[in-house]
Amino acid sequence: RKVSRTFLQKFNINEILNWRGRTNAFETFECILKLCKAAKNAGAYGAKQMGAGGGGCMLAIAPGKQEEVARAIEKAGGRAWVFEIFKYEY
Repeated sequence: RKVSRTFLQKFNINEILNWRGRTNAFETFECILKLCKAAKNAGAYGAKQMGAGGGGCMLAIAPGKQEEVARAIEKAGGRAWVFEIFKYEY
């Protein structure tokens, strides 16, 4: 837990999520990209496809805008779950 917190404080997690999503060698699913775009447009700091084989679900980081981002994901055709792993302060 301390390692994760130190990593997040030292590196810009938003840039890492967005960069990793652009460099993934696996097939990119258009529907997941649509959800990532909807999340970012609604205020998420970053969004990334994930799951076994490179797709199937996505993660968005949206402190303070969780509900708005969840609604945007659902409006775009996805299902959203809002959860907090730990408090992260920028």
